[in-house]
Amino acid sequence: MTSRQDLTRLLKEAMGEQDKLRVSVLRLLLAAIHNQEIEKKRELTREEIGLVVRKEAKNRRESINFYSQAGRKDLQEQEEAELAVLADFLPQSISEEKIRQLVQEIIKERNFSRLADFGLLMGQTMNRIGSGQDGSVVARIVKEELAKKATS
Repeated sequence: MTSRQDLTRLLKEAMGEQDKLRVSVLRLLLAAIHNQEIEKKRELTREEIGLVVRKEAKNRRESINFYSQAGRKDLQEQEEAELAVLADFLPQSISEEKIRQLVQEIIKERNFSRLADFGLLMGQTMNRIGSGQDGSVVARIVKEELAKKATS
């Protein structure tokens, strides 16, 4: 995970290299981190910074999808370039296979068998995995595994 100081140092390096894209993305990322710090009235932990990076990457992915549907290739390419820069700072995620194994393990431990158990299972899974994983991937796997359990 990246700290605020690391990002500031990387911003200075990018400024020295005159890498406009990287400078822009790092400034936006540092601003988002700063806004979260103001909201929380304290400095963010590395894990919380990872969540901010993940949120910014998610915003870029949504924009890419929107611009793609709207036929705005120029804006889509800009968002893709920004996402590529953000990818360097995203927390490492675990494989879908490992997530599936963990979900199956929790289902057995807690004896979950209904789709109504989704919220509980999702919460317990995310607690064990941590913030480094995309919640939408986890949610999809949780739904699949509960659906299997409910039909058996």
